[in-house]
Amino acid sequence: MFWKLLETRHTKTVDEEEKTKVIPYLQYSTVFNLSQTEGIKAPKDAPQPLAPLAVCEQIIEGFTDKPQTVHTLLPKAYYQPATDSIHMPAKTSFVNIEAYYATLFHEYVHATGHENRLNRHAQENTNFDFGSKDYSREELIAELGSAFLCAEAQIDNSVIDNNTAYLTSWLKDLEGKNKFIVYASAKAGKAVDYIRNKRGGE
Repeated sequence: MFWKLLETRHTKTVDEEEKTKVIPYLQYSTVFNLSQTEGIKAPKDAPQPLAPLAVCEQIIEGFTDKPQTVHTLLPKAYYQPATDSIHMPAKTSFVNIEAYYATLFHEYVHATGHENRLNRHAQENTNFDFGSKDYSREELIAELGSAFLCAEAQIDNSVIDNNTAYLTSWLKDLEGKNKFIVYASAKAGKAVDYIRNKRGGE
């Protein structure tokens, strides 16, 4: 669906001054994914599959009781506690493969809070309403954990810069920033240890 406001100029008579009128324009189009068609080749400039990074794949493999990851056509990544599942856009939706892994690691850290893992969400009675203090705190934990994993994987510095910008935006929603960053760092460290299978002091 496409819509926009169109400006039109018109006069009723030759002597009348030209007037501008704004009218809404709406157009529906039926579209299909290329995989739903036959006999049509992908354009040469179509996004190419991004090559996986071995060190990141090792981190994924090491997360032995990780949740199911579902790739969808939606341009949104999120962890769903009710189904213990991660929903991710396709790799080709990201500017580079590093950004894909950084986002996946963020959702992995969220998943460590599940009752069958570190049970962080239940222990802290986390409120996942967007904009709440609990939500901001959990986002800090997830993004710090992602930054820690990206550093271990030696992911490109531009991704780390994105982590920093994201962290700064959530810190604005929390009072006593120093206290929360220390708290979130400790929780993120435990989450990373869990993902890396370094549990119980191993």
